[in-house]
Amino acid sequence: MITDIAAFKMARNGIKAAKAVKGLQKEGRGIAKDLAEQKAKRLARMDRAASGRGGSGRLGRLRRTADNQQGRAAGARTRDEAMPEVTQAEKYKALGDKRMAEQVKDIGRMSGRYPDSQRLSDIAAEAARQKGIAQSYWGTSTALDLGGRAGEAWSSTYTNAKGDMTAPGAGIGSQW
Repeated sequence: MITDIAAFKMARNGIKAAKAVKGLQKEGRGIAKDLAEQKAKRLARMDRAASGRGGSGRLGRLRRTADNQQGRAAGARTRDEAMPEVTQAEKYKALGDKRMAEQVKDIGRMSGRYPDSQRLSDIAAEAARQKGIAQSYWGTSTALDLGGRAGEAWSSTYTNAKGDMTAPGAGIGSQW
């Protein structure tokens, strides 16, 4: 019974780590979107300045509006980009959790695309750490569960001890 409770706690903590990776990936995509917008606007302005098509007045405002639209479009493309494909090895390293493997790889891709962004680098490091936490909790909960099952299979004393830890209710079974 104790091993079952501990295994459930470990599994719960692993789920929390997986949710943390999901949140980090969402934050990373938002940062990458903003960086893509800024980069596209800056490139459009530089292109306009190099070609001598700057200007003020109505034409200049129209060109700046076009620059901003290009920036927003680049940001939207980055935000809505498809998840990266993961290899079997990457999926295996994420203990079969394809979604987590995709999220960690996506964060790494964004961090690689914008290496000057300290926040994206921090997010990538934290996502890798959370993935490791999920792996360790999963491994511990699996070991505890297997240990409990082995105890039941090898010894009736273990099974009886588990039964003694539950108090019978008024005809309804265990009150755990």
